[in-house]
Amino acid sequence: MTGPLDGRTVRAVVKDPGRRRVDATRLWGAGLATALVAELAASLGVLVARGVFGIGLFPSWGRGVLSGLPTSVFIVTAGLGALLATLVLQFLVALTPAPMRVFAWIMVLLTLIGTVVPFSTGAPPAAQAATGLIDLCVGLVIFSLLSQAGDSMIRDEEPFVPSAFE
Repeated sequence: MTGPLDGRTVRAVVKDPGRRRVDATRLWGAGLATALVAELAASLGVLVARGVFGIGLFPSWGRGVLSGLPTSVFIVTAGLGALLATLVLQFLVALTPAPMRVFAWIMVLLTLIGTVVPFSTGAPPAAQAATGLIDLCVGLVIFSLLSQAGDSMIRDEEPFVPSAFE
C-alpha cells in the first residue's frame, strides 16, 4: 500500500514465508560431487578391509542380500545412493514444510539399515563388521555433504511487490 509518510511513499511487500526455492543446478552439482566422494569413501573402505586387514567383503555367502556382490557394484551403488539422496532432497524442498529435518531422518534411517543389512547374512563376522562400517561411513559422507549443500541452496522466495503499488 502507498501513502504519504513525511513526504515519502511506502511500498507494501507481500511475502509468503512458506515458499522456498532451490538452486537446482548447484544442488545437482553438489549431488554429483557427493557421488564421487561416496564412491571414493567406499573404495577406500574396500581397500583397507581387503588390503590392510585381509577381510574378504563379498564372498559367495550362499544367502542374504549381499551374496556374491562384486566390489565394483558395491562402489557404484554408493554413488547412485548419493544421486538418489539428491533427488529426494530436491523433492522434499518442493513438497515439505521442513525439508532438512525430514531429509536428516531419512538419511539416518537409511544409513542404519545399510549398516545392519550385512549382519543378516551368513558371512564371517569380520566381513559383516567391515561391510557395515563401510556402509556407515558412506552414509555419513552422503548425509553430511548433502545436508550442507541443501542448507546453502534453499532460499526463501523473493518478496512479491504488487505492481499496482509501485
